[in-house]
Amino acid sequence: MLRSDVVISLDSEEALRRFQAAELPEIDQAWHRLVPPEARDALGPQEVQRQSVIFEIFKAEREYVDDLEAVEEAPVLGDDFRSAYETYIKHYLLSESYHRTELKRNPAYRDFVQSVATDPRIRKRDLITFLSRPVTRLPRLNLVLEQILKLTDKENEHPDLETLPIVLGILGDFIKSTQPGIAAAESKVKFWALCESLVFQKGEIIDMDLYEESRSLVYSGALARQTSESGWSGHANVMDLSGSLLDNYFLLTRDEKRSNGTIRRHLVSRVIFSALVAYLANRQVSQPLPLAYLRLGSFELPVETRKEKPDRLFENILGSSTITTVYPFTIYHASSRASRRYIFYVTSDEIRKKWYSFLVDAIGVFKARHEGNMWFYQRPLTDGFFRVAGIRIPHGSTAPLSGKITCALPFSHGHRKFIAVGCQTGIYASEWGDIQYRRVFRGIVPFAMAAIENVGSRMFNKFIVYSAENGLVSYSLDLVAQAALGQVQIGYIPRDAFAISPLVKTVGICAKDGIVIVDPTKYIKLDVFSFHNY
Repeated sequence: MLRSDVVISLDSEEALRRFQAAELPEIDQAWHRLVPPEARDALGPQEVQRQSVIFEIFKAEREYVDDLEAVEEAPVLGDDFRSAYETYIKHYLLSESYHRTELKRNPAYRDFVQSVATDPRIRKRDLITFLSRPVTRLPRLNLVLEQILKLTDKENEHPDLETLPIVLGILGDFIKSTQPGIAAAESKVKFWALCESLVFQKGEIIDMDLYEESRSLVYSGALARQTSESGWSGHANVMDLSGSLLDNYFLLTRDEKRSNGTIRRHLVSRVIFSALVAYLANRQVSQPLPLAYLRLGSFELPVETRKEKPDRLFENILGSSTITTVYPFTIYHASSRASRRYIFYVTSDEIRKKWYSFLVDAIGVFKARHEGNMWFYQRPLTDGFFRVAGIRIPHGSTAPLSGKITCALPFSHGHRKFIAVGCQTGIYASEWGDIQYRRVFRGIVPFAMAAIENVGSRMFNKFIVYSAENGLVSYSLDLVAQAALGQVQIGYIPRDAFAISPLVKTVGICAKDGIVIVDPTKYIKLDVFSFHNY
């Protein structure tokens, strides 16, 4: 490229050598700085530009190779690599899980791993062996050092007698410190396997927030359940399930093991108990149980016995079977202790105690997390006034029952605030802050309520109720507020009136069952005179 009559100076040769050795500063790495002025003048302007472009090719290629070598070159760890080693140990199980999952679903990855295994340096070992080598290295080293300490001569005061116990103490403490991280990683791997194997009913969408970062599997194990109330007399009424306690839900699954080794877990939290055929046809209602509504029943129920299904044809013909002792415990949904009750059976009292311990801890952590992250502070308006019939109400109790609450409405009248609560036995109202509610309307089961004082610039002053009995009706908001304050008494006005007669201070209404005397000044206060047939 250069003419033969051009002599390169020693400075140019030294600059070129330093460029090739990557010792030249970045500002001097240009073709015109490496070539003497005589050479540039002899080549001409166009050739100088051409040589500069060619030089850029070499320079860019050298930088690219340097970058690749920097990526390939492993970093040199310092003398203290404890934190890096601890991080690796805690993430080892996660890496192994990724590897196994990729082997199952990625044929190209599986073929690559199998092809690499034929390399003589691998010695027919799989990737899991290499991943686990750092994890098992320190425990094995600890065992070897213990053996060396045993074989060290104690009579000649060998120096290893002082150093080896110190090293063993450091190794032992470090190995113990990694155990919680390994347990957490193992739980995470099991949780991922559970999420990937869950099978919901066709067309069913249940958002359990499984992939939230803090989600975890608290405990899991085998559970048995009866599909009828007839007891353990037969084999067909026994259903073997798997229970999985998450930090936000309790799941029941029916596990199905496939020929390729994978497990599919069908979510069957609520099962149709009325017919065994329905269960065999896989007609379960999938509904996980949130920890917010999970309540613990008895964990001290008496022991029962279960007949195991015969495994051999000869035993089946003879009718022989194995008797197994089972230990029951009960949990239920807060909405209905009777209809949403779950009785499970485990094989030992120790397992039953484990379930109780993990359930108590999980519910406690869930409540603490929920109460510590509430957007709004919850203050109960009343506790104990509104009641429904159930096992908590003793038979023959005279306590008033309001029935389930169907709707509620805060409203204002004048300068006071009120709250109205619709129940199955009527509508109750009270001044805000007063826990003593008064029944304002009887025989109405409202779906919705509204209080409207003004419509535009006009005063409306109506209390509107929508119910199945009366449809959409309105009442005086003044009277509702007075009834809530106890200034008027509720009564009964017949729907079918045959005649109305004004009296001196009251009004008489003739109805089917009697005459109702109404005081128009107080509207709701009334007296009822019944007709009798003689």
